[in-house]
This record gives sequence, structure tokens and C-alpha cells, in this order.
Amino acid sequence: MTRRLWSGSAILAALVWLLPSDSPGQAAPPSPAKSASAPRAPLDQGAASVTARCQLRSDVDVRVRCEVLGTGGEGVMILEVLPEGTQVKKGDVVLRFDASALEDRQMEQEILVQRVAAGIARAALALEAAKAAKAEFAEGAYPLQQAAVEAELMAAEEKCREREESLRQSREGMEQRKAPGGPPRRPEPDPRRIESSLARAKAELSLAQRKLAVLEKLTKPKTLLAIDGAIQGAEADLLVARAEQELQTRRLARTRGQIARCTVLAPQDGQVFHSTGADAETGRSVRIAEGVRVRTFQEVVRLRDPRQMRAVGRVPSAQAGRITPGLLVVVFLDALPAVKLSGVVDQVRDVSTTASTGPAREVTVHVVDPPEGLRSGMSGEMRIALPKP
Repeated sequence: MTRRLWSGSAILAALVWLLPSDSPGQAAPPSPAKSASAPRAPLDQGAASVTARCQLRSDVDVRVRCEVLGTGGEGVMILEVLPEGTQVKKGDVVLRFDASALEDRQMEQEILVQRVAAGIARAALALEAAKAAKAEFAEGAYPLQQAAVEAELMAAEEKCREREESLRQSREGMEQRKAPGGPPRRPEPDPRRIESSLARAKAELSLAQRKLAVLEKLTKPKTLLAIDGAIQGAEADLLVARAEQELQTRRLARTRGQIARCTVLAPQDGQVFHSTGADAETGRSVRIAEGVRVRTFQEVVRLRDPRQMRAVGRVPSAQAGRITPGLLVVVFLDALPAVKLSGVVDQVRDVSTTASTGPAREVTVHVVDPPEGLRSGMSGEMRIALPKP
């Protein structure tokens, strides 16, 4: 598409040339009373022009879609939508979807996140308790048990030595009493009683030795293994709880994002137009309105920027031969008769025609500096200044 930029003075001069004047050789701006009728009068003073019906269209047409994920295939209901033709600024609220189901889900997920946080705290405490139990056993309980068994072992060994010494002395005394001419001695304990006491002392020694062996070879590794298992289990529980927390947090953030998308803001300045699509519940083609259910990614509204306007009309091929891009144009609107729009021919192209309309060409005019109040779809008349032959 070829587009030429014209200065304000050049466009104004051309408009003065296009509009009828009150006296020869001098162009006077028409009064408001004349502006409604004068443009539709034939050009005088031999000024060549072509007149055709036209319609305003926006060059910028932004499509706004539903970004809310529906549940159960029911789609999302529209609660509020601005009326068609409403002019909005960037950031204005255009449409609101029903967020009640998402808000309920958000509450449930917030509860889950809190439960998972409590589970993380319990798993962390269980891990700390298991580590403390290992330290307590390795540095406190086991050394104390070991010292107690070793003390029993030392006492049993000492008792055995004493009993053995008593038995030796008892046997020596008996031998001396049996020898002839030997000095009289006090009676010695019965060796059989000493032997019995020695046997008990040896049994106590053996028991102490077995206690020490069981403590070192069985009790210690078994207890450490159980504590290590508790530590590993607590670590695994903590990892699972943290993974669950991350998952539930992501789900909660996703739900909050969906709730935020239930309020649709205008991505740019423009004019609101409702789209047409299939109702998500019935499948019938309906126009966007309050109460209608839409699918995810379905187009709901369009924003057309009135500052980027073009006028489009059809000119019979017999009159369009001299129309080329760059020619100046004046556009008069039916709804705003006091407004004259200036523009430049932007494109001329052949269009399909019927037997009743005959051959024609479509002329697209770029509207220069359109004023406020224009709406896409307004109808009017364009007058194209033809070049001199």
C-alpha cells in the first residue's frame, strides 16, 4: 500500500480548491449552515472531481479474546460488557467474566497451601529430632552404657582374682596342717565354698563380657541404623512436602492469574465492538452480551482506534480511470454534516461486481488527523479531486 504524507498547508490549499467559493478567484470557508449542503453541490469553476458514497473503517482493529480457562466444558459466563460504540482508553475495564468458581477454587487451594506448610514444619521438626537422637545416642547414651558394662566387667574380673587368691591360700593352709610338726594355724575357709564363689564370679565375668559384645556388635549398629532410617524418612517427607508446596503454590498462582483475567482491560485506546461466536453451552451462534458463555480463546470484543481511520467507497470503473494514489479527498459524514474530513487516496483496486452494479473500483482514502467523535461504520460521501488532463 502506497501512502504519501501531505503537509497541512498543501491539504488546506487542496480543500479550498475542492470546496465551492462565494466569488470567482477567491475561496471563502463555508459557514456551518452551508457545510451541510454545499459539499453535495456540483463543483463549479470547472473543478474536476468524482463523488461516491463511502464508509469509515478503522485501520487498527485489535481483537480481544477470552483467556479464562473454563471448567467442565461449560465455558465462562460474561457478567458485564461495555455497550457497542463505547470509547475507551488503554487500561479501562471492557468486560468482566464470572469468577465465582475460580474464587472458590482459590480458597480451597489456599487451605491446601497452608496444610502443606504445616506438613513441611512437621517434617522439618521430625528431621531435627532424628538428628538430635543420633547425636544423643552416639555422644551420650552409648558411651554411658558402654562405661557401665565395662565397669561390671572390671568388677567381675577383680572378684575372680580375689576368689582365686582365696582358694590358693585355703589349699596351702590345708597342706600345712597335714604336715607333721607343723605350727598350729587358724582354720582356713572351706575350699569348696571358695570354689563355688569363684564359679559365680566367673559367671558374672562372662555375663559382663557378653553384655559388652552385644552392646558393641548388635545394639550400637541396630540403634544407629534405626536412627539413620528415621533421618532419611524425615528428609524424604520434607522433600515431598516441599514439592507438594511448590505444586500447590503454582496452582494457586495460576488460579489467581485466571481470576485476574476475568477482568478484561483495554489493551489500547479504541471503540468497543462486540464479536459473534458460538455459545459454549448451546453451540448456537450468538452475539457477545451479558449472560453468554464463551470458550477459552474465543474472540469477545474488538477495539477500533478512531485516530487511524480510512474511508472506503466504490467508484464506477468509467469514472475511476483518473483516480490514483496521492489525490486529495474531502469526506462528508451523514451523522456529522458540519464536519469535513481531509484525506489522501491510499489505494485503488478492482473489486468483484454484479450485473446490477456494473464494473467498479474500490477507493481507500487515508483520513488525515481525524477529529474526536468519529465511529467506525459511519457513512458519508467522498469527493476526490481529479488531476488536470
